[in-house]
Amino acid sequence: MRNVTVIGSIVVVSALIGFAGMYTMREQRRAIQQYLECKHRLHSLSFLVEAFKGRHHRLPGSLQELTDENSPMSLPRCPCSPEENYVLETASGSYTILCKGQKHKSAGKEPDTPWFTSKKGLIYD
Repeated sequence: MRNVTVIGSIVVVSALIGFAGMYTMREQRRAIQQYLECKHRLHSLSFLVEAFKGRHHRLPGSLQELTDENSPMSLPRCPCSPEENYVLETASGSYTILCKGQKHKSAGKEPDTPWFTSKKGLIYD
């Protein structure tokens, strides 16, 4: 009887550890999917910046300037955050768009990634 109780306890503990591992893997997979979607949205924003540059022969002063022109369009946002978090930085005719903050830490990424630069394209690590 005692052996059955010990075996039963081992089975329960093993099952709990397995469920915890599955939950962690699911959360990790979700974080990576959100990171990939963020990269896609950054790339889409780069097309809007290039279209603006083609029409106005200059870079926008901010991403908000893209919506002023195409109202009521709203800008893409990082899937990890409901607030506006993409930032446009310009210098010498080139630009960088980045996902500001540590939103992708759970996907194992550094702060302020991914980002897109007009000189190199999409940089995600």
